Amino acid sequence: MSDWKLFLVGDIFNIKYGVNLELNACEDAVPGDTINFVSRTEANNGVSAKVRAIDGVEAQKEGLITVAGGGSVLSTFVQPAPFYSGRDLYTLDAKEPISTETKFFLTTIIEANKFRYNYGRQANKTLPFIELKLPAKKKPDGSFFIDENHTYSDDGYVPDWQFMEDYMKSLHHKPLTTGNANSSVPALNCENWRDFLLFDYFDILPGKRLVAADTTPG
Repeated sequence: MSDWKLFLVGDIFNIKYGVNLELNACEDAVPGDTINFVSRTEANNGVSAKVRAIDGVEAQKEGLITVAGGGSVLSTFVQPAPFYSGRDLYTLDAKEPISTETKFFLTTIIEANKFRYNYGRQANKTLPFIELKLPAKKKPDGSFFIDENHTYSDDGYVPDWQFMEDYMKSLHHKPLTTGNANSSVPALNCENWRDFLLFDYFDILPGKRLVAADTTPG
């Protein structure tokens, strides 16, 4: 990473504010009419519910990157299906087509900035200006490729999308393996197993409940 370059989020992505829906105003999904509702949570790829389509409200397209500007700030995900979004949620669309693997690489780099947003600080205004340290495209001779239009940085550096894609693919290209062979694993026949009571084998004692008054500062 020693020769990686800095790029601003706003220079490599088109940033848009989400649909800004309230979940309690949506209806529960029914079979055949299901859309992901993405919120500011850091769990479940940001999907907090599945809702019904709303007349006149177009779902956002699959493949976008979502970033929480508030709540679990900078929780960042690639959305694999069309979705609605809640408040303080932004979408990132790369300025040129990039692979899903490259998007995964970028989400990791964006989330590495989470530490800057402790104690309730939001990213609604600062998201476009967050610096991402990324591999930059090089020429065959090893020197950096410089874009005369300065599309992605003031210095003309261009993110190396192919490196990012290849790196992500390298993380999971080999199947999990084990030294155990099926022939060396003993058969586990539990048909003749029997039930036993836990207290026949253990002394079960209640724990000691402590409250704040029972403790002294250490």
